[in-house]
Amino acid sequence: MTRRGDTIAYAVSGIAILAFVVLLAFALARLIETENEMRRNEGDNMLWAISQAQTAVLMLDTALARHASGLGEPGDIERRYNVLLSRLTLLSEGPQARYMDALGHAQPLADHRRKVEGLEDGILAPARNEAEEAGAIHAVLAGLASDLGRAANQSMVTHWERTGARLDRQRAAIIQVIISILAIIALGAFLCLTLLRAMAQKQRIQRSLTQEQEVREAYRSFVALVSHQFRTPLAVIDSSMQRLLRQGASFPATTCRSGRGGFATRCRD
Repeated sequence: MTRRGDTIAYAVSGIAILAFVVLLAFALARLIETENEMRRNEGDNMLWAISQAQTAVLMLDTALARHASGLGEPGDIERRYNVLLSRLTLLSEGPQARYMDALGHAQPLADHRRKVEGLEDGILAPARNEAEEAGAIHAVLAGLASDLGRAANQSMVTHWERTGARLDRQRAAIIQVIISILAIIALGAFLCLTLLRAMAQKQRIQRSLTQEQEVREAYRSFVALVSHQFRTPLAVIDSSMQRLLRQGASFPATTCRSGRGGFATRCRD
């Protein structure tokens, strides 16, 4: 019965330890996942990139207008144009291109870029521009700025939605981690209680075994004492009886009469 109880206790303890490890690993994985999600700022970066591209378009259009009015600085238009191309290149490559495609603005952005590059000579040499060509350049830049503004607004809305969903996931992960920690604490308490009970039972069994050994040793000492105390008198009696038996024929016969009450009153040889 005790061996069966020990087996059950060990099995329960093993299951508790396994559950403890699984819950701890789950909590750690959820914490790592939450930390990674908190580090994601793709929406913020894309909103910044789109806003910078829109600003570059507006600055180029402003530089062209200032040059047409005679207030422009030498090289300002070329610098603004190169900045715009770098912003558009940033939005057209890598993860930014995938993000713009997910927003549905990748193709319109590519079309606007081709139009801008097609007007590169007129943009970089505005002195030769006629009114019609200047209006075409302004229309292309205005359309590009408008599309970039819509992309920025859509990116902001998408970022807010993703941020809300991320916060919900993080909240759920935190709740799961808290539940896992509470479960770990409960399992730890249960495991400690089980181990303490097993230790207490082992101590009780050890005390019972010790008491049994003490009782057995007392019985053995008692038997040895009794054997020692009776051995010598019995040996003397046995020796005397053997001597009497050997010398029985040499003793004279004795006749005794019984008196009143059955007691011997007189004996004679």
